[in-house]
Amino acid sequence: MRPRHPHEPHRATSSLELFFDLVFVIAVGGAASSFHHALTGDHVQHGVVGFIVMFFSIWWAWVNFTWFATSFDCDDWLYRVLTIFQMGGVIVFSTGIPAGFDGDFRIVVAGYVIMRICMATQWFRAGLTNPEYRATAFRYGWGILAVQVLWVLRLIFIADSALGLPTFILLGLAEIAVPIFAEQKKLTPWPPHHNAITSFRSSLTYGYVHYFVFASAAAFAAGIELLVDVETGRSHLTERGATLVYFDILIPFPAVWTTCVLIAMVAILVARNKSVDA
Repeated sequence: MRPRHPHEPHRATSSLELFFDLVFVIAVGGAASSFHHALTGDHVQHGVVGFIVMFFSIWWAWVNFTWFATSFDCDDWLYRVLTIFQMGGVIVFSTGIPAGFDGDFRIVVAGYVIMRICMATQWFRAGLTNPEYRATAFRYGWGILAVQVLWVLRLIFIADSALGLPTFILLGLAEIAVPIFAEQKKLTPWPPHHNAITSFRSSLTYGYVHYFVFASAAAFAAGIELLVDVETGRSHLTERGATLVYFDILIPFPAVWTTCVLIAMVAILVARNKSVDA
């Protein structure tokens, strides 16, 4: 498992990575479906919080895998097996989303921990085979495992209490802190010129903002389905109530965000093409 060269030309996405993305899209669809059911049952606040919780878990596991695949080049049998196990964790997570919206996080946590243990194993492999990045990779691996222990402890002792949401936020911040802690030792390699991207900021924009677009589309679709359910008499909300929910400050925001992101990305691409032609 060798680190990628920062100037590696024509880095292409593998079929396994594309399949990995598809599995995560299925998980996002499951979160959107449960979000829709919560809105239909007039559980607006519960639905919004549940959707954010589920989506963050899906998105963060996906981000960590893509960052690792960008930093280290490996396609041996063990890498593929671990990646397939990660996808299995996504499927387990997806099956637990409806129960998670009802407050039962056992299956969700099990799926998430499977994903993250596989990810930690990948980092340990990278550290064992690359002395230059060993400290960074081991920090990633041990940091990820430590947070998973905390997730399990939260599930056992806290998840059903009033501290459920605050502890989720704290552990979510702990997850985000792991890369910050790990990269302090030595930055992992990544090709800044990939897809003609020349800065770290633009790489984050092109590489990760589109997943928020997925979340926006999923939330927007849930709102459309809610209005359909009201019209067909399958929702507990009145028509006026459904309209207020749909235009609630939290619900239409994803659609507005999606529109702004798409307009901005098109404008950037047009500007880049003009500069190249010049």
